[in-house]
Amino acid sequence: MPLFEVMRENTKVILWITVVAFVGLIFLAWGADFTSRLTGGSVDPGVLAKVNGDPITARQYSEALRQAQLVYEQQTGRRPDEQTELMLRSSTWEQLVDRTLMEQAIERHGVVVSDQEVAQALLTNPPQRFLTSPSFQTDGQFDMRLYQSWLSDPRTNTLPLEREQREMLEQAKLQMLLLTGVKVSEAEVREAWLAQGAKRDLAYVQIPYRSLPDPPAPTDAQLQQYLADHQDEYALSSKAALQYVRWEKGVSSEDSLDAASEIRDALEELERGEPFEVIVQIYSEAPPSRRGGESGTRMRREQFSRPAVRDAAFSLEVGSRSDVITTEDGFHIIEVQERTGEGEEQQVKIAEIFVPLRMSYETNFALRDRAMEFADSAAVMGFGEAAEVFDLQVAETGEFDPEGYVPGLTRVSAAKEFAQRARPGHISRPVETLQAWYVFQLTERRPAREASLSDVESRVRLAYLQEARREAARARAEEILAKCREGMSLQAAAATDTLANYDTAEEVTRVGFVRGIGQEPRVTGSAFALPAPGLVPRVITGNQHAFVVELVEIHEPSEEEFAEQRAQLRQQILREKQNRALQEWMATQRELAEIDDYRQILVST
Repeated sequence: MPLFEVMRENTKVILWITVVAFVGLIFLAWGADFTSRLTGGSVDPGVLAKVNGDPITARQYSEALRQAQLVYEQQTGRRPDEQTELMLRSSTWEQLVDRTLMEQAIERHGVVVSDQEVAQALLTNPPQRFLTSPSFQTDGQFDMRLYQSWLSDPRTNTLPLEREQREMLEQAKLQMLLLTGVKVSEAEVREAWLAQGAKRDLAYVQIPYRSLPDPPAPTDAQLQQYLADHQDEYALSSKAALQYVRWEKGVSSEDSLDAASEIRDALEELERGEPFEVIVQIYSEAPPSRRGGESGTRMRREQFSRPAVRDAAFSLEVGSRSDVITTEDGFHIIEVQERTGEGEEQQVKIAEIFVPLRMSYETNFALRDRAMEFADSAAVMGFGEAAEVFDLQVAETGEFDPEGYVPGLTRVSAAKEFAQRARPGHISRPVETLQAWYVFQLTERRPAREASLSDVESRVRLAYLQEARREAARARAEEILAKCREGMSLQAAAATDTLANYDTAEEVTRVGFVRGIGQEPRVTGSAFALPAPGLVPRVITGNQHAFVVELVEIHEPSEEEFAEQRAQLRQQILREKQNRALQEWMATQRELAEIDDYRQILVST
C-alpha cells in the first residue's frame, strides 16, 4: 500500500522528523567516461551488462532512455534530434552504471531511509518539476497548499514519487557519509582570499612579433637543424584508412501499418465509450505535459512543433476531441481540456494519444541480419566484390590519425576503436548506431615515425621565422630593460624604440584579464612574485609579444574585508572540495568495478 495511503487512513497527528537533504546531487548527472571490459562467454537474455555481478537489463535501459527523452520533450516542446539522441543514449547508459555502483555502496554502508523521512521530504521539498508546473501555481507562483492537497488526495498514486524520493535521500545520506572527513582549514581560506583579493598596478612595454621585419630566408641546413631540435613537435602519428558500407535505418511499411492499426484501435475504444484518460494511459507515448490531468501543462502556440496538432488544439471546443491527425512523426488524437487567455497570450491544455512512427525491432533485426550476411560474404570473396553482389556503395575515409577523428564517421565511435586495433584487411562485425548499421574494413595502417623535412617543411619554415621574430623582439626588449636599469623610466625607455608600446594596467588579479595584454600568465605571475614595487628583472616572451614589466603598486585586501568574506569563502571552498571528493570517489568506484559490457556482443554476433 502506498505510504501516503497509509497516512491518509491515520487520523492521529504525526510528528515528522526533520530531514536535512542535500540539493544539487551530482551523482546521476555525472557523465565522465569510463572503460568497460568486454568479456566473452554466454550472455543472459535481456542483460546488457553486469556491474560487479549485478545486471543492467535491456528493459531498464529502455525505460531510462524513454524517461530521458520525455523530460527533454517536456522541457523543450520538441523531440530530440540526432545529436541530442546520441547524447541521451550515452548519458543514460553511464547513469545506469553509476546508479548501480551507488546502490551497491548504499548497501555496503548500511544506509537506511525511513518512511517518515520520505513523507517529510515529499511534503516539504517538492521535486523541481512540480515547482514549475502550472497545476500547482497561484498567480504565477508555486502554491504549496495545492501541491500538498494533491499529494494527500486518495486518487493520487504516490508510489513512483516515493521511490524517487527514497532513492534521492539514500544518495544524500551516502554523500554525507563520504564527505564526513572533508574540512576547510583557516590557512586554505586565507590563501583563497589573498588569491582573489590581492591586486597589482602594472606598467609595461610590449613589442609585437608581427611588427618586426621579416628575417633572412632560412637555408635548408638551418631548417634541418631546427627540425632536429624540435623533433618531438613534428613526429608523424600513425595513419589508418577505412572503407565501409552502410545500411540506413528507417521506418518500414510494416512499421507504418502497425502504428496506423494501433491508433485505429485507440479510436475504436474511444468510440465505444472508454474514457479518454484511460486510453491515454494505454496507448499514448506523449510526454507527461501533454497527457492531460494533473501532469498536463498549459501550452502556447509556439510550443507545438506540429502545425496540425497545434491547429486542432486551438480550434476545438473545450471538452471535445479530434479525429486521427497524421504527422511526419506519427499519429495523434487530442482532447482539449482547458483554454485560457486571449490572442497571443492564449494557452491550452490537452490530453494526447500519440502513437509514433518508429522502426520496429523486427525491422532493425532484418537490417542487422543483412549486415551480418554481408560481413560473412566479404570475408570470403572480398569487401569490394561483396559490395557489388549486395548492391552497396563503398565509402572511404582516406588517411586519418586513429587517435583523432575518423572522416565521415565522427559520431561512430566504433569506427575509431576498430581502426586502432584491427589489422589491414580485417573486416568488422556489424556495428549499430542511432541512424544506421555499418561494416568496416581496415585498408591501410602506417606506424608513427619521425618526420623528414620534406614531410613538414612549410610548418618548420613558419615556426623558424616566428622564433627568429621572437628572438629579435626579446633583444629589443632587453635593450629597454637595460636602459631602465641605468635609471631611465620605463616610459622614457620605451620611447627610444619605435616598435615598443607603453601602457599601464590597474588592479590586476592573479588570474584576471590584463587590459591591453589579455591572458598572459607569465606576465601576471612575474608581477605577483615581486615582494615590492620595481622592475621584473627579466624580459618575458608571451604568445605574441615580448614584455618588460614594472610593478607600480601592491594592493592587499584588508583584514576587515577578510572578516566579512570569510564565511562565504569557506563555504565556497568546502563545496569545491566536496565536489572533488565525490568525483574522485566515483572515479575510483568505476576503476575498481568489474563491468561486463555485452552490448557489442549482442549486436555483433
